Amino acid sequence: MKPSLHNRLADIHAYLGKVASGTLPVNHAILYNLQDMFNLLPNLEKKDTVAGFAVNTNDELLAVYLSSLVRAVIALHNLIQNKITNREEEKKEDRGALVETGSVPVVGADGDTKTEDEVKK
Repeated sequence: MKPSLHNRLADIHAYLGKVASGTLPVNHAILYNLQDMFNLLPNLEKKDTVAGFAVNTNDELLAVYLSSLVRAVIALHNLIQNKITNREEEKKEDRGALVETGSVPVVGADGDTKTEDEVKK
């Protein structure tokens, strides 16, 4: 199992605790590496740094939001196209059945196609 960041930080915490209590001797190479690591972290006390992170994060989230929006629009477009195709296929099947039975189709005010027999009922 690959150690996670949380596990590694817990190991560092345990090591520093043992060094502070005197259980383990000080290893200067480890302390130098820790100091280098902490020096690479940004100073979040400066407003410019915080604003820069906020702008960068907002830009990234905008890209994610727009891509999700485009996906949703494309999915809806495909759904509508599928419904239109299915309706056209159903109308073709209905017309084929009407031709076979010899019934004459009548188009109602609501756009539905019915046979003369259905209209008389």
